[in-house]
Amino acid sequence: GKVTLDARGDVVLTDEALIDVSGRAVAFNDVTKYAAGGDVLLESRTGNVLQAAGSTINLSATYNQAGKLRAVAVDSGAGIVDLAGKILGSSSGVYDAGGTWVPYLAGAVEIQAQRLGASASLNEQFAALNQRLNQGEVFGARSFQIKQGDLVIGNDVKANNVSVSLDNGSLRVTGRVDASGERVGTNA
Repeated sequence: GKVTLDARGDVVLTDEALIDVSGRAVAFNDVTKYAAGGDVLLESRTGNVLQAAGSTINLSATYNQAGKLRAVAVDSGAGIVDLAGKILGSSSGVYDAGGTWVPYLAGAVEIQAQRLGASASLNEQFAALNQRLNQGEVFGARSFQIKQGDLVIGNDVKANNVSVSLDNGSLRVTGRVDASGERVGTNA
C-alpha cells in the first residue's frame, strides 16, 4: 500500500500515531504469498514534518522487500523534519535473481529538509535518527538532503545505499559509513 500525508502546514504524527504499510502474508488455498512493504510520503509545503517519540511507522516485510519512507519539508521559513519515533524496516528471506540467491532489500528512508529536528544540533539529530533507524533495521537505503547546517558523520550510518548532501554547509566524515552486507552497497 501507499500512504501520503501532504499538507500546506505541518504534518504531525502524535505519540499514538501508527502508520502500518508492512508486508502481509496472504493465504491462497494451500499456498501463502508475501507482500512487499509499502510506501509512506510525509510532505509539508510550507511547514514541518514532525513525528512524536511514541509513534511508529512500519515499512517491514517478511519474505519480501520492505517499504520506503519519504519525508519532505524544504520551505525556507520552516522546513524541519523531526522523526523522533520508531521506524521499522526489516526484511527477511531471499529470492532467485537468475541463479543467485539474493536477500530482499530492507526498508529505505529519504529525507529532504531545511533542518533535522529543532531541539538539538544537526550532528546530534543526525546521529540519534540513524541510531533509531539502526534499531528499526532500516538498512536498505538512506538518503539525506539537508539545506542548512554543517554535519559531521560518525559511525551511525548503516545501509545498503547511502547518500548525504548538504546544500549550504560542510560535510565531514570522521567515522565509518557502513554499506556492507550480503548485497553490494554504495555510498554517495
